[in-house]
Formats: sequence, structure tokens, C-alpha cells
Amino acid sequence: MDRFPARPFGIAITNWVRYLLGYTMSARVIAGSDGWLFYDRGYRVGYVPAMGMDADGAPEESGRWAAGLRASRAEAQRAGAEFYVLFGPLAETIYPEKLPTWVPAQRRSTGVDSILSAVDVDAARSVLDVRGILLRNKEAQFPVYSPFETHWTGYGAYLAYVELIDRIRERQPWIGRALQLERFERATLAPDYEPGNLALMLGIASFVDVRFPVFKPPAHPERRVERLSSVRTDWSAPTVVTTGTRNGRTLLLVRDSFSLMLSPLLEPHFERLVMSHLEDGFFRPDLISRYRPDVIVTEVIESGLKFVMQPREDKSLD
Repeated sequence: MDRFPARPFGIAITNWVRYLLGYTMSARVIAGSDGWLFYDRGYRVGYVPAMGMDADGAPEESGRWAAGLRASRAEAQRAGAEFYVLFGPLAETIYPEKLPTWVPAQRRSTGVDSILSAVDVDAARSVLDVRGILLRNKEAQFPVYSPFETHWTGYGAYLAYVELIDRIRERQPWIGRALQLERFERATLAPDYEPGNLALMLGIASFVDVRFPVFKPPAHPERRVERLSSVRTDWSAPTVVTTGTRNGRTLLLVRDSFSLMLSPLLEPHFERLVMSHLEDGFFRPDLISRYRPDVIVTEVIESGLKFVMQPREDKSLD
């Protein structure tokens, strides 16, 4: 019966009807209000935090995170670079009103505020909290998140880009100002990433309108992409992008999938982007030594922020 040709279509139709009725039977996707979908982060069974934290982050864990940030900043500065952490907010952080009413407020915490409260004033300038700018602009002409996607859209990424460039410029004026959105052109994501991941999980992507704009700078004839890994072959592979910008500056971006919308926007500000996935380590002394970056950015989803300042081991390119 599993090989019956109409079975996948029948499952999709069933899931589509459930979605229209405001619920799902998926273990990973929950239906919110106004047609929004959210990834289930334990909401149905209660939030069980990692690392022994309570929902708001135990003070001792937050203190260790802050100490890790100080150590990473110091190590980067010894190498002649400035270090920043940028977290991509969860969709439900920006659109909490779209969550189903049965999700209590206490289950929505990711511990971010407790972490940030443990960071001293100087080090806090190295942490990019873009929740404010996204919340202020979520009702603007362009959507900052999609109802069918866990990631920010290109518009949301653009707002984060503006915040990041402005913050870097405080210590490194050479980076210049963030470019106006009109300077970028509409683009598509990496070939191995299809927008609407929550709709895809339910099998209803063909029934919904996934509007997911992304942006990139105009194509530069000298732009080149080099993969550094023989193991990873998709977008998460360690990668060096020679952008065509001629300013001698290098960015090391340690990233997750939120970077797919963000990294193209950064290309006009750097001659070289060196990118590595978080699974290979949130801080890369080997890449710092090899490429001598001017700026180091660790980009991570909000729910993963608590993990990125934990003890680390140096990673090889493979």
C-alpha cells in the first residue's frame, strides 16, 4: 500500500484539510492562528530546557556563557579581529500572537534574556539582539517572517544586516554604511534549500503561497566560490567567497541556515567571506590563523544561543 501512487497525494490532502481546520497530526509542526505554522519545540509536552537551565536560564549557566563571550572576544582581538554574536529570533518571538492559545507564555522562553543580563556593558556591544528592529517592522509593507517557514525572510535578514553593519562600524569605520535595500536584487536561495520548510514537512507546500523574498548584490564578474571540505557538499560546507569587492577585508562567518538570507548582503563590505557551519565549532582558531579575518561573526538561531559559548575543540576543515 505504501507504493500506491496516489497515497502521497492523499496524505497531502488530508494534512491540508487538517491545516484548514486549524490543527496538524505532525510531531514537528503545530498550527497557530491566521494560518501560521510553527516548529514544535516541545510546546505540546512542556519545554524541557537543555544544559540544566530552567526556562529563563540558570544564573550560573548564563555566567559561564558571558565568560565564554569574553574569552572569544579576547582571542579574536589578539588576532586583530572584532568578534560578534548575532542570533536569529524564532518566528514565535516576533509573532507570539500567532501561536495557538494553548501554548503558555512560560513555555516560550529560550533563556536569551537571562543570558544577555549576565553580559557586561562593554561585551554586550558584541551581541546583536535584532528582536527590536524586527518587532518594530513586522507590520511594514514587507513580511519579516513567513507563516510557513522557520527562518526570517530576505526582508528580515536585511534588517538584521543593517543592525550588524551599524554595530561593526562603531569600532571599524572602514566598513561603511549599510546599503539601501534598493541596491540589492531579488534572488533565490541555495539550490539545496527550498523555502516553506514547515509546509514541506506537512506535505502541503503545493497548496499554499510561500512568499519568501531574498536579496543579493548584483552579480560581480570576479566573484568566486571555493568549497574547503571534501565531506560536506551542500551550503553548509566550509566555503570561501571572493566577492569582487576590493578592500582587503575578510569576514569569518560561523553560521547556521539563517545565514542563507544574510550572507549575500554582506558581500559588498568584504573582499572575502570565509564561512563555516556551527556544527564544526562556533569559534574557529584554525580559520582565524589561516585567513586572518578583520571581523568574526557567529550567527545562530535564538534557541541555540545558549550552546555557542560552551567549551570547544579546534576543528579541521573536514
